[in-house]
Amino acid sequence: MRAPRRSVVSLLGLLALAAAAPRVDAQEEVSSARSPSPAESAPQTAPAEVTREFAADPAAVRAALLGLLQAETFALAQEASGTEIVTDFTEFAANRFGRDVATPPPKVSPTFPFYQKNKMSTGKARLRATIEANGTGSRVRVEALLMSPAFNRLTYEPAEIPRQSNGTIEKYFLDKLEERLSAGLPQTAPSH
Repeated sequence: MRAPRRSVVSLLGLLALAAAAPRVDAQEEVSSARSPSPAESAPQTAPAEVTREFAADPAAVRAALLGLLQAETFALAQEASGTEIVTDFTEFAANRFGRDVATPPPKVSPTFPFYQKNKMSTGKARLRATIEANGTGSRVRVEALLMSPAFNRLTYEPAEIPRQSNGTIEKYFLDKLEERLSAGLPQTAPSH
């Protein structure tokens, strides 16, 4: 049986394209396949910071924030002292904070060989909050450091890539903190 003329022409076109492509020595391909680490190739961007002011004093805001972090299962990375609170990286499930919590990732390139979803709804987040006195109240600044699941196209292995927050997680926690302070919920500090 004869192949249709159309598929023969398409096959010949593909063969011509393959013949015209530049040849890469197998040894050269293996040596150039060294993949940069996610930290080396990730774009250097500052995380989004979201700031909000509250009428409560810093000690009450701090206690409410520690209680909120405990309720949201964010463990502290170090003993909270002074004006800064930092959590460990905590995994979050799909749509816990919304459909997208990060800015779009960079395009895959020779210097950034990681495939990842454009919209980030799962991954890991670390929160850093700073509480400062502000006249009669407090100013709270929150930033989320995110790690997104990815796939390295050079080594064919899964990876975690830093992603820049778009402010969604920060706003979520500040809204919850505002609800907690206005409702007068009991403030409990996480135990270590």
